[in-house]
Amino acid sequence: MSSVLVFAVLGSAACLMAQPADDLSREVRDTATAFMRAVNRRDMAAFRSYLAPEAMFVSADAKVWNGREFVAGDEPRASMAGQVDVLPSGTLALVSGSLRDPEGESVWRRDGGRWTLVLDYECRAYSFETKPAPPEGAAGEVWRNEVAFAKTMADRDHAAFATYVAEDAVFLTGGGVLRGREQVAQGWKRLYEGPNAPFSWQPHTVLVLDSGGLAFSRGPVRNPDGKIRGTFASVWRKDPDGRWRVVLDRGCAASQKPN
Repeated sequence: MSSVLVFAVLGSAACLMAQPADDLSREVRDTATAFMRAVNRRDMAAFRSYLAPEAMFVSADAKVWNGREFVAGDEPRASMAGQVDVLPSGTLALVSGSLRDPEGESVWRRDGGRWTLVLDYECRAYSFETKPAPPEGAAGEVWRNEVAFAKTMADRDHAAFATYVAEDAVFLTGGGVLRGREQVAQGWKRLYEGPNAPFSWQPHTVLVLDSGGLAFSRGPVRNPDGKIRGTFASVWRKDPDGRWRVVLDRGCAASQKPN
C-alpha cells in the first residue's frame, strides 16, 4: 500500500532506481500502445486479442467487467501508454493510464512470449462512505492479508511489513520506483521509526481474478487524525508457497473531500 502521504515522507531520501529502458519495457509499451489504438478504432476483435482470459476492468466506483462484457464508450482515449514499470522477474508490468482514467493503471502479464492485459483499473475511488463486510473465499483471504499488512504499520513492525512484499515487487512513490523486496523494505524503513504511525490504511474493495493467482485491493489512506488523504491500489499475487504478497503498489489522490 502506498499513498500521497508516503510520497511526501519518502521524498528523495528513498533508495530509488530509474525506470529501465530495456527490451521488456519497450515490448510492454509497444503492446499497450497498440491496444489503446485498437480501442480508439473501436476494433473489438483486436481489443479482445490483447486480453488475458481472466482480464478484469474495475471502475472508480468498484463496478467490474470482464473482457467480453466491456464495451468502449464514446469518450476520448489515450493513443499511447504512459510510464511502464516491469517487475525484476519480467513476469508482470504496470502501465500508467487506464482505458477510462489517465491516472489509472493497467497490469500486463507475459504469457507465452507475449504481453496480455490482466487488470485495468481507475486508481481513485469516488467514496468510502460505505463500509462493506469482508468478502468470503479467496477475496476474503486477500482482505485479511491486507488488514494484517496495514497492522504492521500500526504495530511499528517493519520486519513483519517486509514479509507481505513479494520478492520481485514494484512500489511506485512520489520520488521514483522501488524495485524488489529489499529496496521496498529499505525505502519504507523510516516510516516505521518512532512510536506513532504517520498514516493508516484499510481495504474497501478486494477482487480476485478468475485465474485465482492475482487480486486487486483498494481503499482509503488516512492521516493520524483519521482524515482521508489518499487512496491505495495494490495488486496481490499468490506465490508458490501459498501466501498472498503485494507485487505492485501505487498511491493515488483522493476523489472525495476529506472526511
